[in-house]
Amino acid sequence: MRDYHEKTRQVWDEKAEQGWGEGGEPAPYFLEFYKKHKPELGNNVLDVGSGKGRYLIPLAQDGFRIVGLEPSEGMITTAKAKIEERQLSASLVHGESVALPFGNKSFDFVLSIGAIHHNTWDDIQKSFAEVSRILRDGKLFLFQGRSVNDTAQTREPIPDTGYTAVDQEGSKEGVLQHYFTKEELLKLAVQHGFDVAEGPTEVIHERGDNPGRKSA
Repeated sequence: MRDYHEKTRQVWDEKAEQGWGEGGEPAPYFLEFYKKHKPELGNNVLDVGSGKGRYLIPLAQDGFRIVGLEPSEGMITTAKAKIEERQLSASLVHGESVALPFGNKSFDFVLSIGAIHHNTWDDIQKSFAEVSRILRDGKLFLFQGRSVNDTAQTREPIPDTGYTAVDQEGSKEGVLQHYFTKEELLKLAVQHGFDVAEGPTEVIHERGDNPGRKSA
């Protein structure tokens, strides 16, 4: 199979140049989670797949010591400019979720929104293992990915555990994505030592709207 990591980086670099995601606000489910759990989050935060800073920047503005990990250099460049413009303190690191370049138990809170699902099942397992490794005991991991019930885009399945496919149209054309079942997410949590505090919950949108997602 072709190097899907490289294809994903290329697509997000192109999106950065095109101005994709400008002005986007944090999703309602994140705001609800944040309001409920803010006192538990600690200070050191990692955003896996931080993009242009949709979640990183509000957290930095709220005083968290935050690091963004992002595979797309284009997204990192845009996020850095936003951080400097706002005179915020935040770090950005180029890297992949399958090999987080951080020490064991070095973060109090990890979030990954719309990022880790751009992997095969084996690499999703590696990514969850890495989050478990760098997260301090008793702390929270907020994850959001695609639902297997999302049918908003035409896609071509590939051989893999569960349902993994390459979108054939839309904003992520050519990008590999894994589509989760609720059972898979719960299994991942158990396998990698997480207790499920909330979820998984699912939101499905119609074709032409934002694709359906499952969050946990």
